[in-house]
Amino acid sequence: EARFVAGERPIGDVAGMVRDVQTITLLGNPAAAAIQLADVAISTLENGIINTFKGLYKRDLTAEQLGVISNISQDIASNGPLSDSVQFFLKWSGFRAVDKLGKDTFINAALLKGRNIATKNPKKFKQIYGDKFNGDVDELMRDLASGKVTDNVKLFAWNELSGVQPISLSEVPEAYLNMSNGRLFYTLKSWAI
Repeated sequence: EARFVAGERPIGDVAGMVRDVQTITLLGNPAAAAIQLADVAISTLENGIINTFKGLYKRDLTAEQLGVISNISQDIASNGPLSDSVQFFLKWSGFRAVDKLGKDTFINAALLKGRNIATKNPKKFKQIYGDKFNGDVDELMRDLASGKVTDNVKLFAWNELSGVQPISLSEVPEAYLNMSNGRLFYTLKSWAI
């Protein structure tokens, strides 16, 4: 109910405008873009230095292909009267470009890490991902090993990215979903949560 009913209700116009002004003020500047480079550091922690370095340059899959580039974070998703201004400032400040770099790097580093585990230690891969992919885990391992970008590989990349970034309503707290105007209090806090 919270995820698929209450969570789909939009934030009110006034609260949405306040949130958009917060977003413009806090993220619409080059300093915020520089801080966003921390996404590459998170990839290093999650996927390893070598995979992250390779992920910076090797692009098997992009955030655009996963459909997550238009939404930097669920808690600042804007569709209100100031949404064009939000998008302008996020682009002008460089924040959107750095966010894309971080997402693309993480996605591709995660694919490299998954490919390495699937080919070198299939048993470990099944222990880690078997519950998430059930009967499709063997097919996923084959797809990763062959370098194919299938629906299972995209789902794998989506799951890995959503584990470190709130890219959909599934990654936000139940209270966020249940109180549409109260979402204002979550602005720029979902990463910490």
